[in-house]
Amino acid sequence: MSANERLCDYFAVVGPKEADLENRVVQEDYSIGNLHRALEEAIVDICIVDHPREVIPFEKNYELLLKPEQVEEGLGEGGKLQLAKHRYICFRRRKHRRTTSYITEVRVVCKSQESPPQGFELIEKTVGGASGDLSRSGSQQVYLAVRYAHVDETSFQFSIPPVLADLCLCSDEKGGSAPMEYTVLPRPLSRLGLPNENIYLAYQQGPSAGLCDIPYEAYSLDWFPHEATYEDFPLPQNELPMFCFPKGVVLKHQKRNDAPMPSYFSFVFTSIDGDRVHVACLQFYELLPDRVLRALEAKQRILTVLGAFASGENPTESGGPISLGEWDRDEESVASSVDEEEEESVEAVSSTSGQAAGVATGIPKASPSTQQSPGRRAATNHSGLISLKCKERALSKSISTGTELPRQSALTGVPVFKSFKPAGRSDHALFAPKCICIISHWPFYRALRSFLQQIYRISLSPSRVPLERYIAYFTHYMPLPPPGQHVLNLHLDLGMQDRIENSTLAPITLHLPDTRSLPLMDLDYEAPFRCLSLDNVLKIFVLLLMEERLLFMSSSTSLLTEVTETILTLLFPLEWTSCYIPRLPNKLTEILDAPGSFLIGIYIEGTTDSWVLPQLSDPLFVVDLDHDCIIDAENKDYTTVMENMPILEALREKLRTELDRTGVTVKSAEALREGDSAFELPAVPGSQVEDGPAMKLELNVDIVRDAFLVFMCELLGSYTRYFNSQQAQLDDTDACDMAHNGVFGAFDVSGFLASAEKTTKALLVRVLLTQMFAALVQQRTDHGRGIDRLVFFETCVEELKERKDAEAAASTAAATAHAASVRGHCAIGLAVDNESAICLP
Repeated sequence: MSANERLCDYFAVVGPKEADLENRVVQEDYSIGNLHRALEEAIVDICIVDHPREVIPFEKNYELLLKPEQVEEGLGEGGKLQLAKHRYICFRRRKHRRTTSYITEVRVVCKSQESPPQGFELIEKTVGGASGDLSRSGSQQVYLAVRYAHVDETSFQFSIPPVLADLCLCSDEKGGSAPMEYTVLPRPLSRLGLPNENIYLAYQQGPSAGLCDIPYEAYSLDWFPHEATYEDFPLPQNELPMFCFPKGVVLKHQKRNDAPMPSYFSFVFTSIDGDRVHVACLQFYELLPDRVLRALEAKQRILTVLGAFASGENPTESGGPISLGEWDRDEESVASSVDEEEEESVEAVSSTSGQAAGVATGIPKASPSTQQSPGRRAATNHSGLISLKCKERALSKSISTGTELPRQSALTGVPVFKSFKPAGRSDHALFAPKCICIISHWPFYRALRSFLQQIYRISLSPSRVPLERYIAYFTHYMPLPPPGQHVLNLHLDLGMQDRIENSTLAPITLHLPDTRSLPLMDLDYEAPFRCLSLDNVLKIFVLLLMEERLLFMSSSTSLLTEVTETILTLLFPLEWTSCYIPRLPNKLTEILDAPGSFLIGIYIEGTTDSWVLPQLSDPLFVVDLDHDCIIDAENKDYTTVMENMPILEALREKLRTELDRTGVTVKSAEALREGDSAFELPAVPGSQVEDGPAMKLELNVDIVRDAFLVFMCELLGSYTRYFNSQQAQLDDTDACDMAHNGVFGAFDVSGFLASAEKTTKALLVRVLLTQMFAALVQQRTDHGRGIDRLVFFETCVEELKERKDAEAAASTAAATAHAASVRGHCAIGLAVDNESAICLP
């Protein structure tokens, strides 16, 4: 049985491995060594210097922020930097000033037009006390604003804001001279460059170091069928975890009796054969054992004790930052000859509880020259590695056993926590997310969601039937419904009931439409209209017709796939052939910089307010589903193709009428996130939902899809008349471009455009340049009328034409009859008047 003949392909469980959590097996960027280096390089101070009136504080280890071209232009004789008369930004890193606070975000604020964002502090003065205004004229009052994060070194923190890793300047808001991973702030810093040149500030954020900020790796833990995988579609074991957890597995720390609620989402990925594979997921949280929490706390405190957040005014007084050059090497790389010495060192450190600082520990120490000279670290890396691993084991043992280390630690030479005893949070615990997934080549989204909901409910309830039996029945033995036949209702718990009426679970509805009809899409077509206005839905529809680059973003996990899938079906008979990833994993973000069209969705955890578009080589359109807006990265006037188009206005009116009938309106971001719940929650007493109408009118899917089908028939209806076997002459540049798409050889582009309505020609030219239309022509040329969906579309075109002809004939006949009636009335009236005139004396 092929993939297209199966209802489902696999059932899978995806999540982290408990052993990985306990041993802190994390992604490379979040290893203890890399986190330590990132925290050492974190920016903790930013200041403004009015040069040459004020002296740049190089002696306080501040760095000067300059553009590359400013450095080249300012180099004088002997390579000495000659600075022009400008205001300069200087910053200092944490390795040069020990502090428990650091900068996590930076913004450019126009004080005359807006207030600083909540939680931000303005840098209103220069180092000499002058105004920190960076605007060229001074009338706009442009200032830098920074947000600080404070770390409490006397308590364990599960969530820590990310550090500000670096700053740079660039000449344009598109970040032409900024690295790709940097974010460019949209407002310019005028007075930092040449008198008539705008300069933009770009920044790079580092990783978050909190225990519940660190992403762990996810794996395909189990699946069915497990032993006999399908030859035509092997289980994507490596890809599935990446899409289920696009940002990695992130733990949650909550009360034991308040576990996070299960959520639902779906996504689509493309198989090796080019087929789209649809995946429905239900995510739930499992309580982790206390030993895992203690082990993770031990590992996390090591990062803190190793100087990450240790306080002290001068790093040289506390021994300087600890070298972690060899921290991330495997323990097997350490020579076995030093194992005994290492164990003795651990015991010695653990026995120092309550002693004064500076007690000999037996740990091999690097010489002062090694600490001060990076060039000499290689000679003592082996000894340094032993030292670091001794520190890790000693600290782990101290935390797990409840013993104390000295206040002035001999391990690091810097102040540490007062107590390393376990926090004893008996009322709190760690929860790890897992996903149960159902994989299918058919977009039965609502049916698959119902199945996952019922499987989860059954798993929490006593059942005479093993849970595996339900999974095997649905995924392996359940047949695909015949196309165009009756609706199939599946009662999953029927085996435990005597009669259907006794079933406590709602039936899972399966229906496959006829092959000569609109394609299957078992989704809620209200989704686009719950987060986008009608005008924005139509704009996105037109942008997709022109195969633009679109990036959707939302803080709702379920909304991205629902919106993109439903809108793509409205393109019928065209099929989106470009890159399509409605839920983009972090590991694939480089694809945003790939050439060509794409439709990509990004899940933004929390809110999209703070998300800033990364710098890309090619512009794109960003659709913010949380705030119902379309951000045009290149300021294209794409609305010109939508102006004065009667068929588009007719589509708008049909949709407006249906939306008004059902009362579907755009909802807030918070309300949209409520739709991510795996189960429908009862309305809050006294809420608008509870006090609203008892029966909610549902959007008629047939009316919505039919309205867009009529539009596509009007736009492309006559295309079948222009297939030819002989190549015609190329009349214009557009036709030449279409020849490169493979359209021109079998299609008379010039004739088709000449026959089009003036109002649709601008849009039609863009559509004919797309890969979608090229694929349509190729399919029609290769298979003729052998493709059912094309037969259905062309039948609709013919019926629509006949209906319009009949309406036109009826209108003509009515007009003729009306004109004759008017003439008759006029004639009768004249006769009456004449007769009356004759009868008068």
